[in-house]
Amino acid sequence: MGPARRGAGARTGQAMNEFSIDILKTPKGMLAVGLFAFGVIGLIVSLTTGGRATPTVSYPYWCNKCHAVYDISELNANKAANWRVPEDAPSDSIAICIKCNEGWAYPAPACPVCGTHHILHIDGDGRCPVCYPEVAAAAKEKGITLIPDELK
Repeated sequence: MGPARRGAGARTGQAMNEFSIDILKTPKGMLAVGLFAFGVIGLIVSLTTGGRATPTVSYPYWCNKCHAVYDISELNANKAANWRVPEDAPSDSIAICIKCNEGWAYPAPACPVCGTHHILHIDGDGRCPVCYPEVAAAAKEKGITLIPDELK
């Protein structure tokens, strides 16, 4: 009786393996495997990043006093000490310059259309002065440079 059972069990196991492989060949089976793999990858990423993705942000800051140009990563290196917003600043993205400790450092991201770096929040209009010449003209009337030489 023992050998007969083993034979029957072997056939059942073999049939099970064939069944499993056949399911993986179907669209639903491939979808299930894909979702499982996606879940495993998501779990690994979640565990290695503490559950939150940390995108790398990089754009220059320009000081209106010493004309220093530095990357936002320098401000973020020690937020508690470096990220000091001037009292009358029109935006909380303006910081006291970490180079001279006197001037206001303005963000100068690249325009998503033309790629030109220009100063934000210095004149109240955040549009690109290259793409919108009227912005450049209005700033010039006020004596404001939106694209300083240090950013060119």
